[in-house]
Amino acid sequence: MTPPVHQHLITLATPDGKKLYALLDQAGDVPSDRLLVLSHGLAGGPDEFLNVTAQHFFNARGYDVLRPYYYSKYPDARALLDCIFSTHARDLGGLIHVYRQKYRQVFVAGHSSGGLVAMMANPDVTAISLWDPAFIKIFFVPHARHRPEINAYTVGRGIEYLINPAMYAEARALQDEAKSLAIARAMKAPVQIISSGDDTDLPHLAQLYNALPGSKDRQIIPGADHLFTRGESAKILLQHVENWFNPNTR
Repeated sequence: MTPPVHQHLITLATPDGKKLYALLDQAGDVPSDRLLVLSHGLAGGPDEFLNVTAQHFFNARGYDVLRPYYYSKYPDARALLDCIFSTHARDLGGLIHVYRQKYRQVFVAGHSSGGLVAMMANPDVTAISLWDPAFIKIFFVPHARHRPEINAYTVGRGIEYLINPAMYAEARALQDEAKSLAIARAMKAPVQIISSGDDTDLPHLAQLYNALPGSKDRQIIPGADHLFTRGESAKILLQHVENWFNPNTR
């Protein structure tokens, strides 16, 4: 299938000799003055439903949208097994540093562990929106299985993915409240938190919200699932995000 006319696959060389790839979808024939960067979750990617829906939604509203692949099939890209969350955060921070020089306003949204990555990167941007972010409660830690014969852990429910021991150790360390709350308290940008209504255990997100130092917003979408595929939950989420990005709401 031919990609949209205004879609570009961009490449960024990383300091450790890898390449970070991203899809840049322009809203028009020339670049916009507003850019949204979407940070995908563990075992996710730019092409999953929520990120594609967000790309169409914000392109239609005049934003250019940048969707990085934290790991991909492309030459010299990382594999998931090469990564820890800090790797993603460094890659995201480097990408934002480049594009902040090209746009008047830069916004960031992160889903699940992509939200945690956005917090760890702590970019100085116009605003951030976190969608069911991983924070203190890292979902895969209780379910991860050590596979000593391959020096890796398997994570997932039904479909299993391989992560390296360093990512597992990092996730366990981030369950320490003091360590994670320090990340929250350091945030430079205004932050919105949106959670799915099916998440019945929300104290960790309340802790995150309370620790944020600046302008902030909290939304819960009743009936939504973690991937925001149920009913109209994705549309509701994106409307909350658009409202948050509007400076008149802050």
